[in-house]
Amino acid sequence: MDEMRKSSWNQASGTLRKAAMRRLTAMVCLLGLIPMLSSMEATASADDGSVLVLDTSGYWRTFFVLKPPVAIHDDGRIEVLPHPSGDTPLPPSSWTRPDFDDSGWVRQRGPSLPNHDVLWWGPSRLQTGGVNLNSGSPALAMLAVRGKFRVDRPEDVRGLKVSVTYRGGVIIRVNGTEIARQHLSPAPENDTPERKDVGPLAEKYPRDAYLYADGDVLLTNYQGYGKARQKEVLDRYLLRNRTITDVPISTRLLRKGVNVLAIEVRRAPYDAILIEKYKGLNS
Repeated sequence: MDEMRKSSWNQASGTLRKAAMRRLTAMVCLLGLIPMLSSMEATASADDGSVLVLDTSGYWRTFFVLKPPVAIHDDGRIEVLPHPSGDTPLPPSSWTRPDFDDSGWVRQRGPSLPNHDVLWWGPSRLQTGGVNLNSGSPALAMLAVRGKFRVDRPEDVRGLKVSVTYRGGVIIRVNGTEIARQHLSPAPENDTPERKDVGPLAEKYPRDAYLYADGDVLLTNYQGYGKARQKEVLDRYLLRNRTITDVPISTRLLRKGVNVLAIEVRRAPYDAILIEKYKGLNS
C-alpha cells in the first residue's frame, strides 16, 4: 500500500513539475501555499512558420522585492500581516530600459523560482536577507525580470508576439515601453490610502484557488490521497495560473542590437478567509 501511495504521489508530482517547467515565475505565497510562477515566450513569424526568439531555456536577470503580506476582506479592506522579512526597495525606475546595468541581479536559466526546495533560498538570501519559508516568502511582492534578444534588422521583423503565464498581475515592456498589462489597474499605481504602503496589488483570486469544495484549506502535501483527490488538488492549483497570449510587439519599439523584454509581476492579496482558516489549522 505504501508503495502504491508513493507511486501515485510521484506521478502527481511529476505532472505538477512538468506543468511548471517552462514557467518564469511570480506572485506570492502564504506559508508555502502559493509558489509564484509564470512562463514567457516571444515568437516571430517567418515564411516557414513561427520562430521562437526567447523563452525560459535562456538566461534571465531577476530582482526580488519584499513587502509585508496583505489580505483583502470581503468589504475591500486591506489588512497588512506581520512578517519578519521587513520591506525591501524596488528596483530603479530605469530597470526596464535596454541600457540598464543588471549585472548585479540574479542570473538564472529557466523559471525565476525553478526549484523552491533548492534554488529559492540562494537568490532570496542574496537580495532579501534569507527569507525562505517552504516554497517561497509570503512577503514576495514583485518580480522584475529582464530577458535579452538581438535584432540585426528591425525593419525586417514581422509578427513578433509575446505570451506570459504568471500569477498575480503582469506588466510587459519592450525597451522600456509598456505594451500590455493584465489583472492590474490601468493606472501606474492602483493605490488607495490603504494600499500606499504595500504597493500595487493584482486582482484577487477566487476562493476555489485556495479551498476545497468542502471549504477546507488546499494543502500542498497530499500524499496518500486517491487519484480523484490528487486531480482536484492539481486542478485547483492551476486556477492560480493566469495567461496573456500573443501580445503584438511593434517593430517601431525594436532597435538594432540588443533588445530587452522586461516583465513585472505583482502579487495578488490573499483572501482574508485564509487567516481564519489557518488559525483553525494551528489551534
